[in-house]
Amino acid sequence: MNEQYDIRNALETGSKILLYCTLFGLVLILAWFSFFILFGGFVYGIHSKLFSISIDRFYFANYLFMGFAKLIVILLFLIPYISVRLALRKQR
Repeated sequence: MNEQYDIRNALETGSKILLYCTLFGLVLILAWFSFFILFGGFVYGIHSKLFSISIDRFYFANYLFMGFAKLIVILLFLIPYISVRLALRKQR
């Protein structure tokens, strides 16, 4: 087989994996947000009994970590996916 074909095939496979990881990460963040909006009071009730935490700190921590998770998904999966797709487009 041609070495150029092998590299292109590996990049195609890698880009698919990165796309699936991006979609999976965004679905998890959306599920977290939905769960937080729908059952936030219930979850706060459980956490306030386990930890001495105010509702403001609870909301702040959740939004902070949701933003951190979104940043991680974008930096680790979406940007590499876009760069691999652009490299494959340039090879044609």
